[in-house]
Amino acid sequence: MGRGPPVHAHRRGRDGGRLSRITRDLAPFTIVAERDEVSGLNLVGLKRRGFSRDVIRELKEAFRAVYAEPGNIRDLAARALASANFGTAEARRFLEFFAAGKRSFARPDRSGGGEESGE
Repeated sequence: MGRGPPVHAHRRGRDGGRLSRITRDLAPFTIVAERDEVSGLNLVGLKRRGFSRDVIRELKEAFRAVYAEPGNIRDLAARALASANFGTAEARRFLEFFAAGKRSFARPDRSGGGEESGE
């Protein structure tokens, strides 16, 4: 997350300031725009940090498993983890994030959010 973003002080996922525009928990590796709206995966940041193509591909699959289907986000993440289709530590971290959440999660806008942000 950039310098001085307005993020609620008690939310998981990112360090931030006290002026709240983001009020929900933010999944790792995501970009958030406006109020609690996930724009997608931070693909530029992942590439800059040296994540392999296989890791990025699997993160995209995990993102779709959680955000593309309607339903309870915790259940969708648990189902994806149980499927054993996600072997990378990063994809598992992304999916496990939802199981540990006690609050609501930032989500993509259903009308056009996608995992390709930042590319």
